[in-house]
Amino acid sequence: VSDSANDASQSIMLCRSHISTYSYSPLRQLAAERPSLVKHGQSGALRIKLESMNYFVSVIPIVTAQAEGMSWRFALFVPQNDIVGDIVRGRDIAIYIRIGIVIVSIILCFIIFTLSLRPLDDVTERM
Repeated sequence: VSDSANDASQSIMLCRSHISTYSYSPLRQLAAERPSLVKHGQSGALRIKLESMNYFVSVIPIVTAQAEGMSWRFALFVPQNDIVGDIVRGRDIAIYIRIGIVIVSIILCFIIFTLSLRPLDDVTERM
């Protein structure tokens, strides 16, 4: 917030008193599944699943001299697709390419075997 009349600038940070009041559903789910990470200042990393999406979560307590007596925690939520999405797509493309190569190889082998065995058919007809 800036005060142009006094040429002063102030920072205001608004926080909610309880985690359940936030609308971010992965945060509420973390509070429900692992309350020790939220309430007791423990740190940790885990993976949670919300609806059809997985999240990697890391929680660390923040201790500062200015906020003595206050219990602050920093929680980082990263959708799994943001981290491994491109890797999974690359893997799937590689699998499809390999399947295509195997199919083309089988067809080529069948054609080569058929062409190489054709002279034997001629020999058997003459006998």
